[in-house]
Amino acid sequence: TKSTLISHFNGNLSSPIKEEEAILLHSCTASYDLLTHLITDPNDIILTPSPFYARVRSDCGERSQCRIEAVPLDPFNPTLIVSDYQREIDRWTAEGIPVRGIIVMNPHNPLGNIVSKEELIELCEWAMSNNLFIIVDEILAGTIYSQEKFTNFPSILDLLNQLSKPDLIVWMSSLSKDIGIPGVRSSLCVIPSSPLRRALIRLESLTAVPAPDQLIVKHLLNDQNWISCLLSLSRSRLHSHSKFVVDSLNSIGISAVSPQAGMTLMADFSKFLSDQSLSAEDELHLRMVNGGVILTKGGPTHAASPGWFRIAFGVPKEELEIGIERIIKILVPGETLNCKLNNE
Repeated sequence: TKSTLISHFNGNLSSPIKEEEAILLHSCTASYDLLTHLITDPNDIILTPSPFYARVRSDCGERSQCRIEAVPLDPFNPTLIVSDYQREIDRWTAEGIPVRGIIVMNPHNPLGNIVSKEELIELCEWAMSNNLFIIVDEILAGTIYSQEKFTNFPSILDLLNQLSKPDLIVWMSSLSKDIGIPGVRSSLCVIPSSPLRRALIRLESLTAVPAPDQLIVKHLLNDQNWISCLLSLSRSRLHSHSKFVVDSLNSIGISAVSPQAGMTLMADFSKFLSDQSLSAEDELHLRMVNGGVILTKGGPTHAASPGWFRIAFGVPKEELEIGIERIIKILVPGETLNCKLNNE
């Protein structure tokens, strides 16, 4: 199964994954859990750009008791700026709290932007100069909408030979997002560092992939023609769904970030808050729930300001249209949905 996953992920890489550096685990959640258990002590800090996928805080902290701290991004220009990370490491160092690593999700969850090769190299070199581990999560790489961007995606695995300390890199991915099988527990973790890899192998049995899941993965990935058609159709539909959501929200004056990948986006509902506070965000969230729509509040994702919400649009066309209609009905009574969602 590990060899099958490696072959699958190698499909878009110019530098193939070395089998001896790869470890099969039952999920990216397990990878975060075990890695942070190994590289951090309680109260140590891992930095990550925000807004971030809220679950990563518990993925990393439940066992290790480390802390995930945010490095804010501009949602409409989400560039990784080294000086922002330096400011954060200086702040925590002054308080006597060690920073042990950074997490980069590329493509980003929930913004859906793609980090450029130049940004990655600059940030990694800065992290390496501070002896920080860099955990790069590429679970959304298979969902990039544009064929050109998909083909030219700057995987960190293709950049290892350009980095001064590649042993500080950890890469992970799984099939749960692009192929849409989160219930089939399998992920791949690539660790160039021999000491860290040996330590993780000793814990591998805690998160072993069940035999039935391994059989499912192997059979699915053996049909590469089907996988290729599935990914192409999925990327096309996700692109259509994201555009439909952005256009629909724009029609009632809500700014939304257009993603380049993934099945989520961030939108600014602050004009509908009673005041610019997290308690007002909670009130709006409750209005949404009572109206039959569940969105992720910006607060847990460390969004830029109150009123940002994370919208997941990787759902059937009919459900997405109903959801957007309900949002419009809740926020602008009497307004109707004018945008159309077309899936070929």
